[in-house]
Amino acid sequence: RTLFSETGAIQKWGRLAEEGEMAELVIVTKSGEIFFVDVLRKTGEENANAFIIRGTGFSVRLPVVGVSEE
Repeated sequence: RTLFSETGAIQKWGRLAEEGEMAELVIVTKSGEIFFVDVLRKTGEENANAFIIRGTGFSVRLPVVGVSEE
């Protein structure tokens, strides 16, 4: 739902100054759609803190949310 409801220029959903790219994934669907996923982490940290998904006409930035142990 979030992937297709959030739109905007990549500058609006881009990487923050204190983040670096941890990994980049390219996903190609059977129907030929191409999605790029940038996994980001803050400088000096080991774990990812957000990722950006980009496709034709959209980009969305989503935070990485940890699972709480209860």
